Amino acid sequence: MGTLVIASFYFLVAYLLIKKEVRIYQIASSLLYAVSLQMIQWNITAFIVYLTIPISIAFFMHD
Repeated sequence: MGTLVIASFYFLVAYLLIKKEVRIYQIASSLLYAVSLQMIQWNITAFIVYLTIPISIAFFMHD
């Protein structure tokens, strides 16, 4: 169940990045970061992966 929530966050973040809705993206990514901090308690690998994906998306899509 948690994975589905995380996945939907990523689709939202990627969509907002494409649409250049930077302010909403910042809110979504901080929500995502908070969720990832919850996850660090049980799975450090998933935490690292989940944290890396939006950073790399933002890096490659940055103007």
